[in-house]
Amino acid sequence: MLAPHSEADCEFSRMLSASLASMKSLMITALVCGSFAAGKRHSAKQPTDPLLDGFEALGGFDRLESVSGVTYIGNSVYRTRTLMEAYSVLGVDNMMSPAGSQNISFSYDQPHIMQRIDRFHEAGEIFLLARPALDPFHYSLVLQGGKKGYAAIVEGTMNLFEPDAPPEGYVDGRKDVSYAAFYSLVDTGTGLQLPADTKLPYIIRSYEDHGIYGKSTQDLLVYNYTSVDGVRFPSRFKTIYNKQHILMDYYVDTVVVNPDLDPQFFDGPPGRHAANYPTRDSSYDFSEIGEWYSNCLWAGAYRGTLTNLSATTPLPDMPGVWFLNFPASDYQQVVVEFENEVLVLDSLPHQSHLVLQWARETLGKAVTHVWGSAHAFDQAYAAITPMCPTANSTMAIFEADYWNPHFANSDYFVDHIEAAEFLNKLSEDRVARDSLVIPAHRVNTSLLNDLIDLTGLPYPSYLPTEFKYSACTSTANRSSA
Repeated sequence: MLAPHSEADCEFSRMLSASLASMKSLMITALVCGSFAAGKRHSAKQPTDPLLDGFEALGGFDRLESVSGVTYIGNSVYRTRTLMEAYSVLGVDNMMSPAGSQNISFSYDQPHIMQRIDRFHEAGEIFLLARPALDPFHYSLVLQGGKKGYAAIVEGTMNLFEPDAPPEGYVDGRKDVSYAAFYSLVDTGTGLQLPADTKLPYIIRSYEDHGIYGKSTQDLLVYNYTSVDGVRFPSRFKTIYNKQHILMDYYVDTVVVNPDLDPQFFDGPPGRHAANYPTRDSSYDFSEIGEWYSNCLWAGAYRGTLTNLSATTPLPDMPGVWFLNFPASDYQQVVVEFENEVLVLDSLPHQSHLVLQWARETLGKAVTHVWGSAHAFDQAYAAITPMCPTANSTMAIFEADYWNPHFANSDYFVDHIEAAEFLNKLSEDRVARDSLVIPAHRVNTSLLNDLIDLTGLPYPSYLPTEFKYSACTSTANRSSA
C-alpha cells in the first residue's frame, strides 16, 4: 500500500467501513511486506524520503522481503459501535459488538493481496429485533485483490435473521469493489501520517461522502508496535470517524510471521459469476455500503423497478391511500394522496427515486411531504383515518419495528416490552383495536387486535370516532377528550 507498484496492485477488495477499517489498518505493515514478496520494492515513481524512512522503521527492505505471509491473532478486544443506529447524531451510543475476537491472515505468494478474516463477536442489544436470543456472529471471510478480486463468506454466516444459515459465498460486486489508496504526509490529504519521532505508520485516512455528515474522514489509528523477526507490526487499531467517533477497537495478542497455512485457506467457494467481480456503482458511496455492511444489513444493491411494482388502494373508505410493494424489496411503502399534496411514509434510499417517479407518472403530482417513522427506534407511528370517520371506518397504523407479523414465529421475534409501550401510546391516543397495522417491512398487514392478543395485555374498546387527533370538527362525530 505504500507506493503501490501497478494499477492492478492498487485495487484491493474493500470490505466497507467497520470490516475494512480493521482490514486496511492491518495492511499497513502487511502490504509493505507483500509488495516486496511479489519481487517489486516500489513503483517507477520513487517514494519520498519520509516514506523510505517509514520502510526502514518497519524493519528495512531486506527483512520485509522475507515476509511471505502474516497472521494477526486477536482474542482479547474486538468491539464495534455504530453511527447508523446511534440514538444521537452527536455520538456513538449504540454498540454492535460488545465483545469478540478476530484473526486476520495475509498471503503474498501472488502479485495481489490475499486475505482471510475469521471473526466471532457477541451481538449488541440492537440486534434483538432480528436475533431475540442475541445469537453471536461467527463467520470467515476471504478476500483477494486484482481486477477479478472477490470477497466471499466461506464459513459461518452474516445473515442477520438466520444465525444458522449456510455461508453466503461470494458477495455482491459493489461490496467487493476495489479501491486505490494513495498516501501523503499531511493531515489535509488522503493517506498516511508518520510521526516524526518513530517514522512508523500512525494514521491512515480515507475520505467519504456521508449521507448525513457530508464530506467525512475515516481514520485508522495504529500504534503499540511489536517486533517479530525484526519486522515491526502494530498491535492496537482504532477506527475513528470524523476525528471523534471511535467505531472499532481491536487488539492483537500475537503476530505470526510466515504461518504454515493450508494452500486452500484463502480460496473462495466454487461457482463464481461475473456479478461477483469488483464493480463501482456511482449511485452508492463507500459510506453507504460500509454502514449497511458494518451493521449486518447489506444484502446487495437495491433491485426494485417500476415494472415489478404493485400499487393498490386496499382501504375502501380511503381511496387516496396507496400501498406500494416492490417484490425485490423488503420495505413496504405507503403513499397518501391529497387534493394537491402527496405524502410518503418513510423514504429509504434508492427506492425513494422510484416512488418519486411513480407519483409523477401515476398521480400526476410531485411528492410534497415525507413523514419519517424514526425507523428502528420506535418513537413514532402514523395514523391514517378519514377526516370524519364513522364507527365502521377503517383506521390504519403505520409503524417501523414494534411488530413484524410476517415473521414465521412472530411471538418469538416481538419484544413484548416495546410492544407494551406501543400499545400504551395507542391506548392513550384512543386508537381503535380493530385498526389495520401496516409494518414497514415486507408486504404483510394485520389487525391491532392480533398484537393485543399476542401480548396478553388489556386494551380498551375505542371506536374510530374516538381517535384523539381526529381532524373532524363536528362535535357530534367525536367523543370528548
